[in-house]
Amino acid sequence: MLDTVEVLVRLQNCLAARGQVFNVGGTEEISIIDLATLVITTLGSKSAIEFVPYAKAYAPGFDDMRRRKPVVDKLSRAVGFRLATPLSEIIRRTAVSK
Repeated sequence: MLDTVEVLVRLQNCLAARGQVFNVGGTEEISIIDLATLVITTLGSKSAIEFVPYAKAYAPGFDDMRRRKPVVDKLSRAVGFRLATPLSEIIRRTAVSK
């Protein structure tokens, strides 16, 4: 989360960034099952993964993106920064901060 604070401060201080929209995130693409497994592994959890049908998880008519992978080239060009904290470390820090 320190990466996010750092980049937000840089964007705030960059006049050329004002009024612009930026993706702020890691560029690692990960499936939900892999993310759930990573959370369990990183935290040493004994939790089971439960699969819920899409129709049960979302209201009728809801259409979610099937893949997400932020493109952060614009962010890098604007403030010369790419987030560097690995996803497993973000998970660990988030769990410890609670």
